[in-house]
Amino acid sequence: MKKIFGVLLSLVLILSIGKVSALEYTYSEWSDLYPSGMDEMFIESEVRYKWYKFENNLVVYTDDYYTEYGDYIRDDGSAKTYYRYITNNKILLNAKNELITDENYCKKNFCYSKVLVEPTMVDLSEKVENNYENVEIYEYTPEVAPMTGDTIIYSFILLSIGLVVIAYFAIKKYKKMSIE
Repeated sequence: MKKIFGVLLSLVLILSIGKVSALEYTYSEWSDLYPSGMDEMFIESEVRYKWYKFENNLVVYTDDYYTEYGDYIRDDGSAKTYYRYITNNKILLNAKNELITDENYCKKNFCYSKVLVEPTMVDLSEKVENNYENVEIYEYTPEVAPMTGDTIIYSFILLSIGLVVIAYFAIKKYKKMSIE
């Protein structure tokens, strides 16, 4: 009887464990074209920049736009927004308009779905203002200190002369004392 009860309990536990059904959203490639006519819930954006650094007294720029680029310095005037969008046919949202990735969430909470509308890709580059019109351009000229007579050299020379003079008078006084 105990074996049957144990098997039934095990069977109930196994059947009570719910299946996790996660939603995976696929995205388009990043592009500088804006997907117009699409709900904002489907669109992600990020700002990218050109990057530069100084090598051998020259400014070296990257060819493409990046969010981060190693030890390079970000050029804030070159900001460019890139977009990508969800390519799934529908997305699930909760009551706070947040993306749902677990379908089981919707069994106990309010969820609604939005259907994808095929976007029209629009080039917004004409509407972007030029950030370089009123920017001061600085010329990078590294300053290398020339080899000049530093004050420490003068100090060592004066110290050496002072020690020689003191030694001279000390020897002279020592000889005078030894004669007497």
